[in-house]
Amino acid sequence: MNKLLIIASTAALAAYAVPALATPVGDVTGQVNVSGQVTAKCSNLGSASVDLDVGELADGNGVVVTDFAQNKHAEFTVACTGAAPKVTITAAPLTGPASPPPGYTNLVQYKATATVADANGGSVAPYVLSDGSNPLNSNVATLAAAIATGTGNVKVDLSNPTAQSGARLIAGNYTGTVTVTVAPTS
Repeated sequence: MNKLLIIASTAALAAYAVPALATPVGDVTGQVNVSGQVTAKCSNLGSASVDLDVGELADGNGVVVTDFAQNKHAEFTVACTGAAPKVTITAAPLTGPASPPPGYTNLVQYKATATVADANGGSVAPYVLSDGSNPLNSNVATLAAAIATGTGNVKVDLSNPTAQSGARLIAGNYTGTVTVTVAPTS
């Protein structure tokens, strides 16, 4: 009798469970929320340094020329992810051989201008005088929009070479630097 009772109980449980298993289950949906971010940054897409030989610095009398003879222009390509980046330019004079004799100089001053285009067709052109006699904030500017895409969007021009009044340039090689910094804004 126990066997019959066990068999009957098992059959009853199976009959009860089958309708529950046979009932279709509804669709279940899960969602994954995906996010990311872009931080404001700028990068140089080309060479970090450009060599620019402006040519002969003195006229036939040894006095500084009134305009650079050659290669007065350099270009960089910069990409930024932030809107309206800030542009700063600094310059050090062209410096020649140390200790020039009286009546001579080893410094050639100049003006350096960085023209940077924005994505809306505008531009800024901060400039610096290598002798440090700059008007207040002339060497800093902020673009009105994101920096323009494409090659050569940062242009550097050198002009107005000068030297100590009445002094002649001492012969030798002269070197200087112009630094343009394009900083992101958020």
